[in-house]
Amino acid sequence: MGGNADEGCAFMNRALAKRPKDFRLVCDLAVAEMKNQNFLQAKEHILKAMALAPDDDMVQEVHMVIAKVSKLRQEVVREN
Repeated sequence: MGGNADEGCAFMNRALAKRPKDFRLVCDLAVAEMKNQNFLQAKEHILKAMALAPDDDMVQEVHMVIAKVSKLRQEVVREN
């Protein structure tokens, strides 16, 4: 993205409104939301990408990473 993360997510959301079945765009938005620490939105987007393209390697990899990060976050919250 190279700029403000919020602006990047807003841009991708506008693009997604025009191309709602573009699973790669949905997956990229999940990654951007993750980088922006919007974990719930990231999870929602990757689940949508999984519904659109469950066999895509990139979608599966991002899904796995988001699941791992979510699990680690839960463990850290429980410890504190």
